[in-house]
Amino acid sequence: MVASVLLVLLLAASADMGTPPKYRAWIEGHEVWMLTDTGPRQITYDALAANPVAASPTGDRVVYGQLNPIFDAEHCGNTPRKYVVLVNSFGQALWKTGLQDACNDFDKFEWIDAGHIGVMLCGRANCFYWVLDVNTGEVLKKLFGGFDFVWSHDRRFVAHRSVSDIELDANTIGEVSTLMFNSDESVYPPLDPKSGSRYDRQIIPDLTWAPDDAWVSFSVQIHGG
Repeated sequence: MVASVLLVLLLAASADMGTPPKYRAWIEGHEVWMLTDTGPRQITYDALAANPVAASPTGDRVVYGQLNPIFDAEHCGNTPRKYVVLVNSFGQALWKTGLQDACNDFDKFEWIDAGHIGVMLCGRANCFYWVLDVNTGEVLKKLFGGFDFVWSHDRRFVAHRSVSDIELDANTIGEVSTLMFNSDESVYPPLDPKSGSRYDRQIIPDLTWAPDDAWVSFSVQIHGG
């Protein structure tokens, strides 16, 4: 039997998530295009652009994937499938970064705030998430493990959840989750005081920040009665 309960976790701070992106960019014919005040405009001309792509909140820069023509799938640790490239709204390159372990296609680029870009790449069981410096392309943080990577409105915390398998009985494999903030260290489920290990029969399907960032709410499904 699977029971569902609602649980909320206390954290901190304030601010406003904002509205959907005002400026739009897309990939067409392996080039970056932007929607400007005068209409669509092509801003790159090297035929290497690839998704994902995201325009900055102010519309003055675009981050996008760039195909790596010498990608080596057998030795991809230092030869990423795609580079992360930042250009200004006129297509002038600001930086290009190759991320270690980026052997698959990127899933998402996002503007965390004016100074940070988030890059997500997911496999079957977990995701990588890099935080890049907007000015240099330098990797400021690399998280491994989990899905979603949902930022608080004030951008101080990123919540993400891991997913793994557990043997419920001799014939049944179940899915279990843990919750993390700003690191790969789990903070939920809590520790079992008897065993000293975490309760491990819970599934966290989604994460939602409160408007004031004081709480994260999520539903929990618990295997068993």
